[in-house]
Amino acid sequence: MYRPIKDTNERYIINEEGIVIDTQPYYMEHMEWQWETIDPTQPREVTITEEKFCYIKDNGKHNTKNIHSILRETFPELYQISDESKQRIIDSYLNEKQKTYSISLNDFNKMIYPNELIKVYDTTCNKEKGKKWKKPTVIRPNEKGIVTLRKNRRYFGVGTRNIIHFDENGLPVNAKPWAEPTSTTYNMFKDN
Repeated sequence: MYRPIKDTNERYIINEEGIVIDTQPYYMEHMEWQWETIDPTQPREVTITEEKFCYIKDNGKHNTKNIHSILRETFPELYQISDESKQRIIDSYLNEKQKTYSISLNDFNKMIYPNELIKVYDTTCNKEKGKKWKKPTVIRPNEKGIVTLRKNRRYFGVGTRNIIHFDENGLPVNAKPWAEPTSTTYNMFKDN
């Protein structure tokens, strides 16, 4: 299902997988030329490079935006957690009677999108300095896809793109990337 991208006067449309279509390709009022080999009335798929989308805003100026932020604002039901679910997690975390709180894997991944959870580690055993380092405990989702975490513990997660930290309300947030972007290339030989 395609939806128009905000601030583009419905010239660009996007689907939930991130495929962008230009409904008016190569149409520029200030240019005198047109491509002769391409039919300007046929919609064309836009090439996305390094997760950046370059487009013409409805005021005629060029703009660049991250494709994932466009997906989040265009399809909030797919890429954002609802306010009710977020408040439920926060209330559960702040409830002093409960010792644990839980987050569904689907909601967890929506909160850290475009990152996806691989593992959560409990590092509470290494909290005190001077003690011998112990291997962190791995927390995995249960068979229903729910991650159960204990309060007053130290956690961090590893995602497909970034390290995951937990804020003061117990919600996961993306931290620094732990890997090179997929577009990075290395030269094995020195130029002489």
